[in-house]
Amino acid sequence: MVIQPKSASVDLRFLEYFFRGPVDIASAVTGAAQPQITQTSLKPIQVPLPPLEEQKRIVAKLDQAFAALDRARAHAEANLADANSLFDSWIDTAFRFGIAEWPTKRLPEICENLDRRRVPITKADRLQGDVPYYGATGVVDYVAEHIFDEDLLLVSEDGANLLARTYPIAFSISGRAWVNNHA
Repeated sequence: MVIQPKSASVDLRFLEYFFRGPVDIASAVTGAAQPQITQTSLKPIQVPLPPLEEQKRIVAKLDQAFAALDRARAHAEANLADANSLFDSWIDTAFRFGIAEWPTKRLPEICENLDRRRVPITKADRLQGDVPYYGATGVVDYVAEHIFDEDLLLVSEDGANLLARTYPIAFSISGRAWVNNHA
């Protein structure tokens, strides 16, 4: 949709914020296979229209609030990057200390691989419950049954996260759980 106000009494940014916020856009969505918004489905939408000066005041307040949120997000992201860097440094230091003196073992010598027990369940076949259903990056759903009831380490087997490292590629779980074929 391309929308342009018909008169100067409607602030375009006010309309933008209206569509980003309180409008019930779901009521304008049509089509089952390909959801869409049409001119016809938008016609019934009621837009609250205060005087132009009030629209501009609202836009200025929202611009100010979103700018503050952007600054807060940037600070939070910088803090998270610093924390991740510190964490990586501590891990590196912890494993470097004494590494020359420590004996080394191959993974199969110290761990058992339980891949054969993992079972994927399509969303349609899952019975909802309170048992965590784990995928490559953590809990993806909750199911009624479990296939594990012990302390385990799950390691991501596939997916973009192996390269992006947005989430940890290894995480510990404990207790009843269902693990799919991605961990």
